[in-house]
Amino acid sequence: MFVLAHLSDPHIGPLPRPRLAELASKRMVGYVNWLRGRSRAHRLETLDALTRDLAAQAHDHTAVTGDLVNIALPAEFATAQAWLDRLGAPADVTFVPGNHDAYVRAALPYWDKHWEAFMQGDAEAARDPSARVARFPFVRRRGPVALVGLSSAVPTAPLSASGRLGHDHGDRLGDLVGTTQGRGGQA
Repeated sequence: MFVLAHLSDPHIGPLPRPRLAELASKRMVGYVNWLRGRSRAHRLETLDALTRDLAAQAHDHTAVTGDLVNIALPAEFATAQAWLDRLGAPADVTFVPGNHDAYVRAALPYWDKHWEAFMQGDAEAARDPSARVARFPFVRRRGPVALVGLSSAVPTAPLSASGRLGHDHGDRLGDLVGTTQGRGGQA
């Protein structure tokens, strides 16, 4: 039996101290929310205990979906990468970002810098890194399971926390699922 561990929305804290210029965006509202209560809901001690417990369990792969960061400050991405690294090697951990990971447009380059190896399919991992392809959707086959990474995380306006998938996502997803099922797998 294949055992998949799934963690969602860890919101890794604590937040680094933001520079004033970093708060001149929708981050200001998020930072105020962090100070007013989210910091108590997303405790590092709880996440550390969960991570230790997961490491003690027998499982085949870990999927992490949703928000690693809180307001997408540049310093949050390295902390999140360190946490992913503690979970396991990129071949053993799959990550799909959430809306907080795309909180502001300036956050998107940090995905490649810190999380790229956790967010690529098997075909992309084997490809020349200079040959850029669309990141999502992707497929990772692990034993009898095909993990399909699909993300709706996009930067949005202040006071908005929504996502969307483009038409190209649906077309590529259909192709990927068809290819996966054609190889005898189930998506």
